[in-house]
Amino acid sequence: MTVAAPVRCCGAAQVLVALITIDVHNRDIVEQLAVDKVASKQEFGWQMQLRYEYDAEADQVHVCQVQARFSYGYEYLGAQPRLVVTPMTDRCGRATLGASAAPTRAPAPGAC
Repeated sequence: MTVAAPVRCCGAAQVLVALITIDVHNRDIVEQLAVDKVASKQEFGWQMQLRYEYDAEADQVHVCQVQARFSYGYEYLGAQPRLVVTPMTDRCGRATLGASAAPTRAPAPGAC
């Protein structure tokens, strides 16, 4: 008698878990936008969300959040094995993206 090994299809379960996690996070964001009565894309509640915007004139997708705007390079890292999305990871992402977009400045005199 032979016993078949479980079939693993290219990490399909891992991809499914990642998609569900992201979808649940997006649902929570939309619920919070409704609770906060965010009605305009100029409001900070909307601006602070990570967004992908298509620029038809340039035929380019941009990643936007608050005042940061980067050309999207279609980088895909795959479904990460320990994908966790919390308010803290959202804040860290905003800080990282904002720091990346900040103009670089020379240190203050005497700071070094």
